[in-house]
Amino acid sequence: MNQIYFRCDSSVKIGSGHIIRCLVLANFLKKMGFNTTFISKEIEGNLFDLILNHNHGLIRLSKPKNNKNFWKNDAEEIFNKIKNFNSNKDWMVVDHYYLNKAWEVKISSKVYKLFIIDDLCDRFHEGNVLLNQNYLPGIENQYKKILSSKTKILLGPKYAILSPEYREARKFIKINKKNKIHRMIIFFGASDDQEQTIRCLSILAKLNLKELKIDVVVGLANKKKKSIREMTNKIDGAVLHVQIPSLCNLMKKADLYLGSGGTTTWERCCLGLPSIVISTGKNQVRSNENLYKQGVIEYLGKTDSVSNEHINKTLLKFINGYDCTNMSKQALEITDGNGVELVSQEFLN
Repeated sequence: MNQIYFRCDSSVKIGSGHIIRCLVLANFLKKMGFNTTFISKEIEGNLFDLILNHNHGLIRLSKPKNNKNFWKNDAEEIFNKIKNFNSNKDWMVVDHYYLNKAWEVKISSKVYKLFIIDDLCDRFHEGNVLLNQNYLPGIENQYKKILSSKTKILLGPKYAILSPEYREARKFIKINKKNKIHRMIIFFGASDDQEQTIRCLSILAKLNLKELKIDVVVGLANKKKKSIREMTNKIDGAVLHVQIPSLCNLMKKADLYLGSGGTTTWERCCLGLPSIVISTGKNQVRSNENLYKQGVIEYLGKTDSVSNEHINKTLLKFINGYDCTNMSKQALEITDGNGVELVSQEFLN
């Protein structure tokens, strides 16, 4: 049986997005008969329990002392931990901003094929397949400058790695044509190290919207969970959810999303959920700007450039009857939820 390794990390600093999308892909491939093993560093905010709960193998790498020679030390530790790579069958999937072409070349010497998941298009790569699922029109020309001509490129939200439950939920989605917001989600990533959840809850508390139901979502890696719980308890209709397995059920019920523009972007688009988005990382900015131009999201900007007044004003615009119909329709056009199936075909081919 073919083995697929997933090299990705989760931490308080980098969040959980890399692990989560690899986990969705791994779950799908496991059902197709592949052996799946995660290779991940033992750092604060790791999701080892989640990986093991889904019955994947796990190889733990040591916490790096610093980022000097990160790629080299990383590759050497992997080779020390895995002595039996099968260069005729094994795949490696890498979803990591700190690993570069030098690491990829070294790893490629041991495995059958290398699958790269990227968001940034900011460094040279060497692999068999590269996926960038973000909405970045024209980026193919940029990749041609940093990739080998032998690398197959998969680009755009068509390939967005979503759990199959979103594709199923999409079948029953009805666009809210009443322009009335009854329920919203707040989610700024699992760790939210920029404390945007607290910021937005403070704004909502002052608005005192008693008829609005608010689902607040954080991960176990969020260091402000206690404070967020205390704030949530003081707001009528607000409920805190900690490290839930999926946002799908909450998104199906919601009329509005307020949060960051990371991997949840494609889940929201698949379900046509109107969204107010603030970028919490440089990897989100360009895609969010393009989605805003397309009318898919209401984009406020990067965290350090968005004022409380701007958030307050935008929330009131939506809550007071802003017509989200076109936004939902545009979002539904972005991705249909079949991405994980399309990506999985690469491993069969």
